[in-house]
Amino acid sequence: MSQSKKKRRDSKAVEKAPSAKAIDRGWKWSWERS
Repeated sequence: MSQSKKKRRDSKAVEKAPSAKAIDRGWKWSWERS
């Protein structure tokens, strides 16, 4: 049960990874600039 749940969570994280990374990058960039 725990295994399958983790697998599903990982796949979801992988799907969101790109956009989340870009947002985090932009936030850090703007924060550093200001």
